[in-house]
Amino acid sequence: MQPQERERTGFPDTAPTRQPEVEQPASGSSSRSPQEQLRRFLRGASYDEGRERLRPTGAKPGPESGASREHGLLEGFLASPVHGPMHLRAPTGIGGFEASYSTAARVELLRIGGGVEFKDGITIEAGKLSTSIGSLRTEVRRLGNLPQVHWAHLLRPYQWTDSQKADWLQRLRTVVEGFWSGRFRFHATRPGWESLGATTALSIDVREGAKRADDHLALEVYRVPDDLSAGIGVLRSGGHAQDNRMTLASADVAPRADNLLASSVTFAPGATSPNSPATLTTLAIRFKAGSDTPPRMTWQVQGAGPGKQAEANARQRFAAIRDHMATAGFDASRLEFEFGGTGDWAFVVVGDGKPQNIAVHEFGHALGLKDEYAKDPGGLVNGTGKPAGTPSGHDALARQHGLPGSVHENHDGLMSFGNLMRPQYAGPYLWALKQVTRMPDWADGPPPESS
Repeated sequence: MQPQERERTGFPDTAPTRQPEVEQPASGSSSRSPQEQLRRFLRGASYDEGRERLRPTGAKPGPESGASREHGLLEGFLASPVHGPMHLRAPTGIGGFEASYSTAARVELLRIGGGVEFKDGITIEAGKLSTSIGSLRTEVRRLGNLPQVHWAHLLRPYQWTDSQKADWLQRLRTVVEGFWSGRFRFHATRPGWESLGATTALSIDVREGAKRADDHLALEVYRVPDDLSAGIGVLRSGGHAQDNRMTLASADVAPRADNLLASSVTFAPGATSPNSPATLTTLAIRFKAGSDTPPRMTWQVQGAGPGKQAEANARQRFAAIRDHMATAGFDASRLEFEFGGTGDWAFVVVGDGKPQNIAVHEFGHALGLKDEYAKDPGGLVNGTGKPAGTPSGHDALARQHGLPGSVHENHDGLMSFGNLMRPQYAGPYLWALKQVTRMPDWADGPPPESS
């Protein structure tokens, strides 16, 4: 579930986040088998090519040696061009996907199949406007007071066309696959198998219509204006890997408009104390440290007066911000100052400051990751978060597979407030690789010769 903020402040303009440009797995029709999807993605890499790539170097071992036995086992492993597919749900108990591994191209492919139901954000029922989205109810009342002759035109941003549906499906595939593919690399730790590795890829195999038997997800998508964060993104998981429901808004395939990593305060002309000190108290609580490496906060502060006087005034204002947040329990050493020119605003950015892509976050849940954002009294955050410092729902999974742990904290990571990939998010991939290959001897990082 995505985090929600209960109090809105002024936000500085933020440029959209550019998604990584990586080669995408072909999504194709659901009639194509998982093996065919994998081979299409691997562009025909063969078993023989993979065997030559992995063949041990040096003299042949003796027939009775352990190395010979391991070589035989490795050859047997390589004799299966594709291991899987298997429908899996991570030990965290949410989400579901299909996993395959190609020995030839050394790629682990996770596929999430789903049927998509497109729903209008605002509809006309019995001569009245209606919506099931809470954040649109005020707009429904406003539009409902206007002459009905204008409704058809005004409702266009809230109602789907066939071309918009097709475009949205393609954008979902591009954004989610682009973010989650090629992010992690693993290597075999079994003696004699060290050259065996795996690069991760994700295939979003969705189409309009009902969920099918081999799918993992029933997805409903509500049409809203492109600049609206509707606050409806959620994954609900049932009893097994192929029992999941996801809700998104159409704008959720873009960085969210209400960037939770950015905020602002204002000053009266020439004053050094902010107009809304309560906002600083909220920020101090919301971004309290939960780990040993909490994100830094960069304040770009404007000042009043001509020339150098403006920067001097800005530094006084920053000192007032720093002192107030320290009084509220925030570690002032995490605060950084930048001079923002002449004016009466102060803008703050947490971490890298890039706004979250809600669809990418929700498909993180579909992979089995839990929320990392923190919810502390006074921080004005709603959702499933827990107090800062509490282990997250995928902390145990990450640690069991040699990855960094995970705690609740409001930072720029994807499963918290931002869009940044963190090492612990490899947990479901690494766990799934061990399952589909039926071999526990895998670890994070590329094979030694690829380092």
